[in-house]
Amino acid sequence: MKIEDLDNEMLGALGDSLHKGPHHGETFRGLLESNLDFARWGFRLSHTAYRDTGPGATLIYDSDRCRVRFDLANPERYPIFDELYVRYGRLHAPNDDAEMIWRGEKCRCWHSPMIELLPFLEGQSVEEVFRCKAKVGKYAWPPFLEAYKQSEESHRLRRMYPPAAVIREERLIWEHYGDRLFDVFDLRRPELWEKYRRFVHDYWTEHDRLFPPRPILGDQPLPRDKIC
Repeated sequence: MKIEDLDNEMLGALGDSLHKGPHHGETFRGLLESNLDFARWGFRLSHTAYRDTGPGATLIYDSDRCRVRFDLANPERYPIFDELYVRYGRLHAPNDDAEMIWRGEKCRCWHSPMIELLPFLEGQSVEEVFRCKAKVGKYAWPPFLEAYKQSEESHRLRRMYPPAAVIREERLIWEHYGDRLFDVFDLRRPELWEKYRRFVHDYWTEHDRLFPPRPILGDQPLPRDKIC
């Protein structure tokens, strides 16, 4: 089922099925595989975890370069509040934990593309990222993604069933960046990963300089630039 072909009634029925249907996990898989070209980029399904009752599913796909995971969740009662998170990992990232010990250090191993990765792929400097935020009051999306977010289709999907909009945006990201996206996480490209790691470090250093984090009592969270 192509998302762009679904009318409002079909989107509502899809949301109900994903939210409380008896086969919601397989419905979720079908939705992903109908709208993202996994085979083109060498991905194959490697891990599934479905909740027995209620919404909730995790699917992980692996290629020879990286892993990509899709987490469908809902802290509320209705499908309109379903949330879909897309994260990327290198091949050592575990299925069931967002952190791991890598080369003797604890680090974050699953990464959202929306915060640091897209500006890195766009060739922006950290200074440009925060200069733009200061100017317009928000982080700038790449032009192709900003155009889609402002489209009638995007507004309709977010109104009817938000995870559908996330999948459409991910498809655009794959089509736009292609190999450059997946190469960042390839263990065989240590020089590229080091460039990305430095970008992430500089990003959060500047972020915390401009927006100092509040002190936290007790156990401290893992620094956001500790990635692997």
